[in-house]
Amino acid sequence: MLRYTLSVGCLVGLLACSAIRPEAAPDSGFLEDSAKMVTDNSILPFHKSWMKDPSHHSWQYRTISVAPVDTTHLEKSSWMAELGPKSEIDIERDAKKLAQFVKDKFETAIRNEDPPVFTVVDSPGDDTLIIELAIVELIPTDAYVNGVANIAGFFIPGSSLVVAAEGAGLQGAGAAISSGSVAIEGRFRDAKTKETIAMFADRRTDKIAPIDLAGLTWYSHAHDEIEDWADEVNEWITSPGDHKVSEASQFTLLPW
Repeated sequence: MLRYTLSVGCLVGLLACSAIRPEAAPDSGFLEDSAKMVTDNSILPFHKSWMKDPSHHSWQYRTISVAPVDTTHLEKSSWMAELGPKSEIDIERDAKKLAQFVKDKFETAIRNEDPPVFTVVDSPGDDTLIIELAIVELIPTDAYVNGVANIAGFFIPGSSLVVAAEGAGLQGAGAAISSGSVAIEGRFRDAKTKETIAMFADRRTDKIAPIDLAGLTWYSHAHDEIEDWADEVNEWITSPGDHKVSEASQFTLLPW
């Protein structure tokens, strides 16, 4: 009973720290004009963002096209070189799966808006807003240890759930709970003029879950964050310019 109580106490302590956000990811080079972005936008839940017309009054778009998602930065990750030739991770295969997942989730969020605001199209026209996205960082979970640690439904203190914290730029005692992180960059482009009208960049750690079955693969911890970004970006572009977009909770009771 005492051991169980201590374990639950440790979990509660970890959850209390889960609100600590990582630092912004380094500029990847995907966004040519990233210097325009600001970090003190109280309206959006992203580390950095910029809009040419924050009021959205100049927007005349009726359709949206989500471009194929860039994942080339994942292949340059330093941790990949440390895995060795016997690693079972196929970065090229998994990057393609992840890119399609991102594209699908952003399109789904836009299509599910009720009432509809934009129509999702494959071929951009003069009235199309193009969303271009890149997953610029993905620090993986320790799949084996996460699987063992979560079978009992709680975190095992001292396990290698304590990974990638420094690499993810985490601060304070809450850093130890990170078992993975993901960073995204995106821009909105006018299909007719090719002009960039908005940009954002963000980095998040994986959600804290009592039973984290998603931790059984090196990259699936990013799925929840990607779905949150899709919903937040959709809320951003379908709302008045002064609407505050709230960040999704970093805690979930769902393991999938």
